[in-house]
Amino acid sequence: MIRTRALPAIGMILAGAVFLPAAALPAENSASAAATAHRATLDQYCVVYHSGPTPPAGLNLQPLDIGNLDDNGAIWEKLLRKLRNREMPPAGMPRPDAATYEALVKYIETERDRLAQVKPNPGHPTLHRLNRAEYANAIRDLLALEIDVAELLPADDIGYGFDNIGDVLNVSPLLLERYLAAAGKISRLAVGDTTVPASYQTYVIPHGLMQRDRMSEAMPFGSRGGTSVRHRFPVDGEYEISVGLQTGRYDEFLGLGRERKLDLRLDGRRLERFTIPADPRAGELVHGAGTDPDSHLKVRVPVKAGTRALVATFLKDSVMPEGILPNNRETAFFEGVGSISVAGPYNVQGPGATESRDRIFLCRPAATAEEQACAEKIISAATSSLHRVCPSSCGAAFPTTSCSRLPSAESSASRPSWRAKFGACWPIRARRRW
Repeated sequence: MIRTRALPAIGMILAGAVFLPAAALPAENSASAAATAHRATLDQYCVVYHSGPTPPAGLNLQPLDIGNLDDNGAIWEKLLRKLRNREMPPAGMPRPDAATYEALVKYIETERDRLAQVKPNPGHPTLHRLNRAEYANAIRDLLALEIDVAELLPADDIGYGFDNIGDVLNVSPLLLERYLAAAGKISRLAVGDTTVPASYQTYVIPHGLMQRDRMSEAMPFGSRGGTSVRHRFPVDGEYEISVGLQTGRYDEFLGLGRERKLDLRLDGRRLERFTIPADPRAGELVHGAGTDPDSHLKVRVPVKAGTRALVATFLKDSVMPEGILPNNRETAFFEGVGSISVAGPYNVQGPGATESRDRIFLCRPAATAEEQACAEKIISAATSSLHRVCPSSCGAAFPTTSCSRLPSAESSASRPSWRAKFGACWPIRARRRW
C-alpha cells in the first residue's frame, strides 16, 4: 500500500525534473534576446566609431562580447562610466532614445555587479615589506635572536596612525642598504663569525633614575640600585666588562661620601665584588682631575656565546637616608650605577653553541661527500620555517627528501587555485607574532 501511494509522488518529481529545464528555456531565450538587442545598439551608436586600428581615445569596442562581461572588465567599466555621464555618443552625434539608453546602462551595471559578487576581485595587494617590529619578530621566530631594531633600522613611516600599512612602507635605495647591512650583521650573529673584530657597547642608565632600593626582580636580594641588561656575546672568547658611576650636572661623581660595595654578576654568577672607597673630596671630582673613581670597576673574563644577563648593583647598607629627601635643588641627578660596557671578543675560542646555531646547522658533515646533502637539509629546513611549506615540490631550487610541515587537507582545499598551481608548495605569508 505504501509502495502504491509513493508512485504518484515519484511520478510528480520525475515530471518536475523533465519540465524544469523546459521552464528555464524562456528565461534563457529572453536574456539572449536582450543581449542581442543591446549589441545592436552598441554597434549602431558606439562600435561604428570606436573600432579599427586607431580608435578614438584608444577605446576599441569591436572585440567586446556583451554576452560575456567578465572578459575585458576594465573596458566595460570605462564604457559604463561614459554611458552614466551621458558622454557617449558625443554631443551632436545620433543617440538612441532614452528608454533604450537606460536599458543598456542597467543591463551592463546589473551584469557587472553580479559578476563582482560571483567572482570578487580585490585587486593586487601592495608589496608589503616588514616594518621594524615585524622584522624583529621574524628574526626572533626564525633565528632565536633578540635584536634592537632601533640601532639597525630607521623609524618606519606612519600613515593614519599605523606603521604597518603597505602603501606607506616604501623601500628607498638608502633604506634597502640599511636592511642589507642589518641582514649581514644578524647573519654573522646567527652563525657565529669567529673573525668578528672586537667592538664596544655601552648601556647607559638615565641620570634621573632614583637608585635607592632593589630595582627589579632580576636584581639579587640585599641589593640597592644598579641595573640589569641582557647582552648578546657573539662567540666564545674573553670580554671586558666595566661599570661606570653616575655623574652630576657638572660631571662630578656622585655618592662618594661613604664607602660602598659594588657587585658585578653574569647570569647570577658573581664575577667580582669591588670596593669603592670614600673620598674626602666627594662632590668636587670631575673628569680629567686625577684618576676616575670608577676606573678600576672592570673585569676581563671568558664568556660563552649567547644572550646573557649582566647585573651591576650595590650592596644594601643601612645608613642610606630613606623617605622624604631634602630639597638640595638637585632633583635631576641621583647617585648609582651610570653605565655598563662590554668590549670584545678577545682571544676567540670558537663560534660557540647557541640556539640560533642549533636551528641553522641541523647537521655537520664529516666528509666532503656529505656536504651537499647537509646543505640541502639546512636550506630545506630554513625555507620550511619561513613559508610553513614543504619545498620538495617547488622544483630543483629546493631539493629535499623530507618535510614535517605539509599543509593540511583543510587549508589546501580552501585554496584550490594555489593547490592546483603549486601542489603542496602554495605560498603563505611568513609568521609574525606580536
